[in-house]
Amino acid sequence: VWAAAAFTGVFFLLNSRVLAVDYHWTGLANNGQWSSAANWDLGLPVGPGNTVTLDAANGWSVMTITNTDNVLVPDMVYGPEWGATLNVFGQMRSGGFVVPVQTSVTPRSVINVFSNATISASGMLLGDSWWYHGAPYVTLNLYANAQANVNEFYWGGQLYLNDDSVFVVTNSVTVQALGSVSDATRSINLAGGTLVLPGGYTAQ
Repeated sequence: VWAAAAFTGVFFLLNSRVLAVDYHWTGLANNGQWSSAANWDLGLPVGPGNTVTLDAANGWSVMTITNTDNVLVPDMVYGPEWGATLNVFGQMRSGGFVVPVQTSVTPRSVINVFSNATISASGMLLGDSWWYHGAPYVTLNLYANAQANVNEFYWGGQLYLNDDSVFVVTNSVTVQALGSVSDATRSINLAGGTLVLPGGYTAQ
């Protein structure tokens, strides 16, 4: 009985790994829209455990989630990377972490969350993480009434909160100087927006 139960557990583990798929941006639909299946190497990202990687491809360095899109990525969002831009006009949710990175000062990797749009994730690793500290040249912009909600925030790049936008961190903020990440690479500009930190954090 024990052997059968163990075998079943191994099968479940292997099956779970098979379900995890990494989708890569191709830009081949020639419209820059997330919701066009031809912009992805495996078709529109769907299914349990999938991740996405957002690198410029085929002349398309800007990816757009339109105001009618309600995007769910069950696992990680690797990007935008290496100078790419993600524009969010609708809703984007990640069950894992959103990880924008860029090693060069220009062009920066940028996430724009526009008026009334939302982005939520287990964590926002803004140019820093626990495994890579070499690509902090990234910017997250929130505009009028936009909202971002994350459990964990690794702060290595630039955060701009404009015009009644709100950035909410519920669990933890990590600030470290490792690799290329330092006080020279990170900033927060409260240009009419609000930053909400976990209980116990004090205003600086």
